[in-house]
Amino acid sequence: MKRSFTTSEPTAVIQSAPDAPHSAPSSLAASVLSAELERQRLPRPSWRAVAVLATCLVAWLSLHHGALRSPDCEVQGRACAALATTGSTAVAHELPWRGFGLATGTDGGRYSVFGPLQPLLCAPWWSVASAVSGAGAVGPYPDPPRNSLYAGGAISLHIGRAPVANPNDHRMRAWLSLFNVGVCLALVAAFAWLAQALVRPETAWTGAALLGLGTLVWPFAGTFFSEPLATLFDMLAFGAALRVGRHRWASAVSGSALGLAVSAHVTAVLFLPAVATLVWLRSAPDLRRRAAAGWILGLAVPLLALGAFNAARFGSPWETGRGVDPRAAFEFGYGHFVDPWRGLFGLTLGAGKGLLWYAPLCVVGLACIGRLARRERAVAWILGLSVASWALVIAARSDWHGGFGPGPRLLFQLVPLCLLPLLAWVDTQPERRAVVAALAGLAAMQQAFFVLGEPFAFLQLTWHAYEQRGLAAFAGDRIYFDWIIAPVLHLHAGPPGPWWSRAASAGDESLALPILALSGLATAALVWWVSARPTTAEPEPSARVQAAEPNQAAVNTP
Repeated sequence: MKRSFTTSEPTAVIQSAPDAPHSAPSSLAASVLSAELERQRLPRPSWRAVAVLATCLVAWLSLHHGALRSPDCEVQGRACAALATTGSTAVAHELPWRGFGLATGTDGGRYSVFGPLQPLLCAPWWSVASAVSGAGAVGPYPDPPRNSLYAGGAISLHIGRAPVANPNDHRMRAWLSLFNVGVCLALVAAFAWLAQALVRPETAWTGAALLGLGTLVWPFAGTFFSEPLATLFDMLAFGAALRVGRHRWASAVSGSALGLAVSAHVTAVLFLPAVATLVWLRSAPDLRRRAAAGWILGLAVPLLALGAFNAARFGSPWETGRGVDPRAAFEFGYGHFVDPWRGLFGLTLGAGKGLLWYAPLCVVGLACIGRLARRERAVAWILGLSVASWALVIAARSDWHGGFGPGPRLLFQLVPLCLLPLLAWVDTQPERRAVVAALAGLAAMQQAFFVLGEPFAFLQLTWHAYEQRGLAAFAGDRIYFDWIIAPVLHLHAGPPGPWWSRAASAGDESLALPILALSGLATAALVWWVSARPTTAEPEPSARVQAAEPNQAAVNTP
């Protein structure tokens, strides 16, 4: 007599041989099925999502800057405006830092050298903002708006907080700066969705709170950099790859999401091996070719569109614009390969960009990778190799630092993945939630410190101070290694950051300490509340996945 137990989505179905229709299944299969059915009776954790996303939104807007501060962001903003107003991404006017971020296309137009996806998605938002700002509205900010550093005059004028020459230019940029708030909210939700393939829902949303309030996501929500958009699609690509064995559409979605991430920021191409391996390993052996074909097809669509866009602008699908003008590439420091050791030290321990100083939760997460390996060995290996290879490739480029900005900008896409091992550590024992809440509170205080200051203006002023003393600030990347001007220690000495601090002076700490304390306490309380487990026991996530995957939980007994 032989019994066979197979599973199908969404619940497991028991099939027994005709000669023994009433025989009991094995204890292992019975426990998995019972736990799965019990889990489906539990209320969906939508309240956690609302609490985390609402808290992130309030925190980000409360300390938002309300302007574009980086030349990279200004180039992307002008490309977005051009697309919304003329239907072309050709930028009409150069930045004060003449030639930066733009390259001459085959038609003579000046085009952004950065990924085209962000201007494409932001153009509708620009149109809406243009309609409302024409009446003098500046969104949630007071009028006149904060100065955007590269609009309407010399940057030194704006650092000195002189009145803006054309308020509407800055008003529009204040609206544009809100784009990344929405992107980062979607990123936090996408990370929770990804994490639920590995850990319990309450742990996944705990991780979402850590990501949104305790990492560089908070400072980057106040910028117009394209890294958050690329990271959003990275998380969708990884999350879909982890569900390949459960949904037919997952492989194609994973490939499409990764292709869109590359269209937002070309460095996302470094995730190709990791995501492809996950898709292969998570699919059933007899369905791997179909999954691979779906993934490649999904990946090809956005990449072919990107290649066609590059060919239309610069005459080659491989040319992003950075290789068009060798003089500009040399003058503005577009990346070329160098000895990686300096970059590795700078990205990990450097005073201006070290991951340990600017995103310590990521280092804590990576230290827990052994816990993840006990549950998902393949995922842990793929994660570890991805982080190591990504850091090595970035460190081997002359622009490893990513220019001015908060922390290691070119490692931003790794930040969510570094938290996954920490979630695996939390998920195993509920009593660890107190430790995680305390870590979250400290991390939130640090990120609030970065937002209370203004790293772009701070580093610009530092650069000018070096020049006045006859020192080369960028020689040997001195500005990113010197602890005397490290933003992690001295950012408070520069201009204030939040939109409401226009009248404040550098070094004014009257409100800083209460805000830091409130940020830490509120985040710790949120994490403590969100991480509370239901009173009814749930199965381990790996057991849930196996119980939901077809053709992968067959049990035969003699």
